[in-house]
Parts: sequence; structure tokens; C-alpha cells
Amino acid sequence: MINAKSKIRYHYEQACKIAENEVIRMARDILRKHKNLDEFIMAMGGWFFTEHGDVKHDKLCYMKHLDDFITEWDEFLKITGSPMRFTASGKVRRDWR
Repeated sequence: MINAKSKIRYHYEQACKIAENEVIRMARDILRKHKNLDEFIMAMGGWFFTEHGDVKHDKLCYMKHLDDFITEWDEFLKITGSPMRFTASGKVRRDWR
């Protein structure tokens, strides 16, 4: 019999995966629509886009839905602790040392 802890862990991990996939979907959408942006990077509690190799710290109005999503769920699911880096159509890289 599966105990309550195992069930909670399973559902938490599923929620984390769903949230990560939603961040990827929203960020790729932004990258496709705003050709001035090169890539999306997220790790260690933060996220940003790059533009011509420079970090774009501004959270512009077209990033609001992504910012709102991360703000709402990061406290619970620790989304920004999951390292990822990608372009509009490139592979999601999780280790870029």
C-alpha cells in the first residue's frame, strides 16, 4: 500500500514538471515573438532573457504572463531552482559549465 508521503511526493514532482514545462512553453513563445531576444536562462532563483549576448534584466510588458506565473508558483514549486537555458527552437540545456 502506498503511504501518504509517497503520494504527496509523487504529486509534488508531477506539479513541478508541469510548471517547468509551462515556463518553457511561455519563454519559447516570447522568444519566437521577440526576435531581438536570443535565449532564456533560469537558475539559482532567477530568470532572464539575453539580447545580443547581454543579460536583459528588464521585465517588459510582454514578459508579464511569465513573470506572474513564476511569481505565483515559485514559492511552492521552486521553479527557478531548476537550471535551464534554451533558444526559441533549441534543446533545453540543464548543465552549461
